[in-house]
Amino acid sequence: MAGPTTTASLEPPGNIWTGRLMWASVLFLVLRAAPVYAQGALSANRAVAVQRPGFSPPKDGAAPESSCYEDSMMTTPQIDEFVFPHADFPREFDIQLWAFVRLVWGEDLRGDARFRTRSWDDPSPIHFVRAAGDLLVSHVLVFPLSIEGHRGALRVGCVGAVLTFPQFRREGHASKLMRRAAQHIRQTADVGMLFCDAVNVPFYERLDWSALPRGRALVEGEIPDGVLMILGDDLIAPDPIRLPWVW
Repeated sequence: MAGPTTTASLEPPGNIWTGRLMWASVLFLVLRAAPVYAQGALSANRAVAVQRPGFSPPKDGAAPESSCYEDSMMTTPQIDEFVFPHADFPREFDIQLWAFVRLVWGEDLRGDARFRTRSWDDPSPIHFVRAAGDLLVSHVLVFPLSIEGHRGALRVGCVGAVLTFPQFRREGHASKLMRRAAQHIRQTADVGMLFCDAVNVPFYERLDWSALPRGRALVEGEIPDGVLMILGDDLIAPDPIRLPWVW
């Protein structure tokens, strides 16, 4: 005689339903607590940020003011003074020098001169430099020139490329370099000479340079533009002073 027929139940045992309900409750609680936790973490981070010196926490929707914090941690670079024979003049300084020339004296550069990034090496100059690391701050160069004087050849120390980048002006950099250049001229030449605009004459006069009257100098037989200034005794220089070019 056949035994009773057993039909499989379509409902899972009670312990399975209990486990699923428990995990669903846990997941609900975690999802509900997540925003609260995130907000608390953000508040904690902001509280730490406020404690940093010089740092202001951003307002909602505003960009972080990280520059305040970075500026407070930055050390001002030291500006040092150097003297370079032209062969040793760092390439990065020469590039910056000609970048300045294009930006400030660009109207004097025409044709291929607009692309110049190297200083001339004949006659070979001496470069007097103030720099912060590889950043050029101020520059003066002196190159030798021989002209006919009363008693034969007259040795001239020619000053050119006197510049200070605008961000560093009125800090005495050019004056210090000009004094250093003057020492070099007194040791290696009979007089120093430079050309400048009339507006810059007072600057050089404070450094013991003297302006010569217009017409005292001739360049290729003509009176040049600008003012010729001299360092030393102008009486040992011929009258007129005949120069090969304006520098």
